[in-house]
Amino acid sequence: RVELVLDDGSVVRIGPDTRFVLQDYNYSTDGNRNTNVNIGAGSMTMRVTRLTQDSQFNVSTVTAVAGVRGTFFYVNFDENTDDVGIAVYSGAVAVESDTGSGEPVMVNGGYATVVYGGTEVEQPFPIPSKISWLDE
Repeated sequence: RVELVLDDGSVVRIGPDTRFVLQDYNYSTDGNRNTNVNIGAGSMTMRVTRLTQDSQFNVSTVTAVAGVRGTFFYVNFDENTDDVGIAVYSGAVAVESDTGSGEPVMVNGGYATVVYGGTEVEQPFPIPSKISWLDE
């Protein structure tokens, strides 16, 4: 397990057996930043500090993209099935399937969603109790 603390105070906890790439990380003193993380397998929990209007923080897999704004959330990607699970503890995450056939689904704090193997984003549902901040 690894915990990354970024310059802006955001925290990324990387679960066991996770493959990820920090594709892009630009942070300027005026508060603007651009962060793109790709998960190839495994799970990550992120506590992203509030973003400015011109900033972006995106998490992607081969089947879905999550756009984040000042949020505490969890992402799990199963490379065998290409299923993506996202739980949002606070804030909101816009989740979009790679099918590109619909509008992003907004998942608010206390809710989760799943994208099964690149299909459409499932309607948000209350977070199951088994999803945690990688404390187990």
